[in-house]
Amino acid sequence: MTLRLLDNKDFWSGVMLIAIGAGAVYVARDYALGTALRMGPGYFPTALGALIGLAGLYFIAKGFRDPERIEGGWSLRALAVLPLSFVAFGLLMERAGF
Repeated sequence: MTLRLLDNKDFWSGVMLIAIGAGAVYVARDYALGTALRMGPGYFPTALGALIGLAGLYFIAKGFRDPERIEGGWSLRALAVLPLSFVAFGLLMERAGF
């Protein structure tokens, strides 16, 4: 069995979840953590980021155990339309009353 990480769905979803979890912990690093009884503003993002990172580790392990390949290619229309829709929403937020 050859393991190809570049074509593995679960591996890349795990990497994405670990990156999101690490980003949440990084952003919450300057907030006061507090205790379990009196939670500070950094308690929830730190705990949630750690749980998301653990879920990412699970998906990476699952990707090594049961490799499922990514099928299909890139959709150029989606790569162009999706960022443009975010920009349009940001520009129309105040002008159109969103």
